Amino acid sequence: MSGYSSYKGRTTRKWLRPLLITLAVLVALGAAVFFFLQNYLVVGPDGVRLEIPWLDDFINPKPPSTGKNSPPPSDELTVIIQTPEPEISVDPQPSPSPSPTPEPERLVGPMRAYYLPPDAIEDDGRLSAAIERVRSGEINAVMLDMKPDSGKLMWPSSQPLAIKAGAPEVDDAAKRAVERLHAEGAYVIALFACFKDNAIPRSTVSTAVKTSGVTWLDRNNDRWLNPYSDEARWYLLDLLGELSELGFDEIALKNLHFPLQGKLNVIDYGGVSDSLSKADVITVFLNEARSAMGYNTALSAFVEEKTILEGEYPDGGQDLSRLTAQLDRIYYALPQKATETSVEAMRAALAALVDPKLMDAYFLPVATLADNAYEAGREAAIELMTGGVTKRAWMIFNPSGNY
Repeated sequence: MSGYSSYKGRTTRKWLRPLLITLAVLVALGAAVFFFLQNYLVVGPDGVRLEIPWLDDFINPKPPSTGKNSPPPSDELTVIIQTPEPEISVDPQPSPSPSPTPEPERLVGPMRAYYLPPDAIEDDGRLSAAIERVRSGEINAVMLDMKPDSGKLMWPSSQPLAIKAGAPEVDDAAKRAVERLHAEGAYVIALFACFKDNAIPRSTVSTAVKTSGVTWLDRNNDRWLNPYSDEARWYLLDLLGELSELGFDEIALKNLHFPLQGKLNVIDYGGVSDSLSKADVITVFLNEARSAMGYNTALSAFVEEKTILEGEYPDGGQDLSRLTAQLDRIYYALPQKATETSVEAMRAALAALVDPKLMDAYFLPVATLADNAYEAGREAAIELMTGGVTKRAWMIFNPSGNY
């Protein structure tokens, strides 16, 4: 019949196959980009954002270092964790010294200490001012901030992860500062931020505290090293070994706990967290730290108020009975609301676990005084920390280091 065409099957759309191939390639590329960028995603209080270290460095380049010991470029490094795997023991290993705090000849009487921030270590003016305080007898100890929360290292570390992150200082100013202070008879303490670290988790994401596979940030957008991570823990142990070799009399740990602020319920520490408690991990770390440092350097730490008053802080992994068995000294940062009564309550709580004869040297309150409050507030702060008992130890923390 005219006008009738027989059925010849569906018409093949030749343009469809190239389109499907293009879409498949785009999907594959998108997946590859996602997995690549996953290491640079961070989750904080403001949501998810992308942070690419090398892109930040390209946009905001750092001035080239002129130091003769400048580390090699990070892209030429092979990251090797050289620390042998330690034998894990969750039993606290007590200090081998007969008394909780080794007392070198230069520390005569109770500790009276001032704090110097990282940038003051290279500042002759502030360091010299602290030395004058030592000479006058006003203080007999100085704390140098050797590893702040930023993750910056105030000495030329050879640790591969630190070099990869650009964290080490290239100058030996810290060693020279220790030598100068020792020459004046001062007891010298290194302040060392443990698990809060904004350098290494950024450059080596495998060491970071995470959530759903991406880096977790606390309430202040700070990164944390995962205490359950061998790689993270061994990094800190290598640094403690290096610090002890610089001649410090004592290393004081801060942030010796798991994160305590932020969206804690979304954190994933990995499968190991099912077999070891947080307190076990802190105990293991302190056992390892003692071995890494050797036994000629005292080991101390800042401890949370809740830990001291209640005996433990499970969320942070601090157990007071374990800590007192492992530490040579405990520091306590006084809150603004502190009173003589509250300080004495802390002292009494510790006295149940520490020989009362050693308490005056073992428990060290720390009062913060800014520049504009230092001169007027110094005597009142010392009275608050000691309760008027001259044989008790104390420390003043001035963030700028101006004394």
